[in-house]
Amino acid sequence: MNILVIGGSRFLGRFVVEEALCKGYQVTVFNRGQHNGIFEGQPVEQLIGDRQQDLSLLRNRSWDAVVDTCAYLPGDVTGLLDMLKGNIKHYTFISSISVYQDWVPVGIDESYTTPTLSEEKLQELLSDPSVTLPGEHYGHLKRMCEMEAERIMPDQVFHVRPGLIVGPHDESDRLTYWVRRVGEGGAVLAPEFPEQQIQFIDGRDLACWILHGVEQQITGIYNATGPARPLSMEQFLNTCRGVTNSDAEWVWTKEQFLLYHGVQPWRDLPLWIPHNFPLEEGGEPWRGAGSVDITRALEAGLTYRPLEATITDLWNWDQQRLQEGKLLKAGLTSDREVELIRLYRDEQ
Repeated sequence: MNILVIGGSRFLGRFVVEEALCKGYQVTVFNRGQHNGIFEGQPVEQLIGDRQQDLSLLRNRSWDAVVDTCAYLPGDVTGLLDMLKGNIKHYTFISSISVYQDWVPVGIDESYTTPTLSEEKLQELLSDPSVTLPGEHYGHLKRMCEMEAERIMPDQVFHVRPGLIVGPHDESDRLTYWVRRVGEGGAVLAPEFPEQQIQFIDGRDLACWILHGVEQQITGIYNATGPARPLSMEQFLNTCRGVTNSDAEWVWTKEQFLLYHGVQPWRDLPLWIPHNFPLEEGGEPWRGAGSVDITRALEAGLTYRPLEATITDLWNWDQQRLQEGKLLKAGLTSDREVELIRLYRDEQ
């Protein structure tokens, strides 16, 4: 099979390329060339270009399938598919569960409401130099990308809506924060409700399933997060402790305390979205954040490696970064965590 990967040199795209090579595919990547050194010595055709500026290197070329890991604006999809339509048989678009209007209800499936922007609003944003897209409009724009792909290639598009993608080479550090922090041991601040469900997917499992979808010519929309069975925050943290062989102890801290002291959900404490407090004034709590329905993806062949394997690989990868003095992009600083734990214990 001959596939084109748009992006292909960072995180998920990198995993897609590596999996495709393992399967013996012919692989072409089209990207800006900023990280293509990882393919040195491998049979990967590398085309250097900016999709928003010039797609001429793709003109009059054909592939069995395209996997697009980095379209964020509907125009990104329009330009690519207008160039390639008729020369490809299948298009995989990497979307996001952020397309949904919220994560209020438990068990959100692919039919839940997905708002978009009006054409007028989109043009207003595109013409405003002070606005950086996708930004706060990420979900709306991803949904518009899905719609544009379906308009140009009806019934030939595999729409993959991942949740949080994790694993080695994840520069967001959202899961890495917890693995590193638990590995350090001691008192670890954790949000209350140990039983609260969380979801994420190893990028390598996602890449494997994406290529399965390419092989099987799967089309339609699929939520793609994990694991296959419900996972609580406490189970996750306990697994991190076992993998890292640490003496970590959990300080389950009330949501009201965290919010009062300015702890930002998801950013300061990754994986945490308050169970009893809305993210926006006048809204409802997003209690469905850890229970997005993945039934369709499971029925379409999505499988997962053991949680211990993901955490072990992430731990080993991060240990190398730690030796290089790599600071995490997400999570509480050590001083901030110690101070919060002290304040919380004083109040109890």
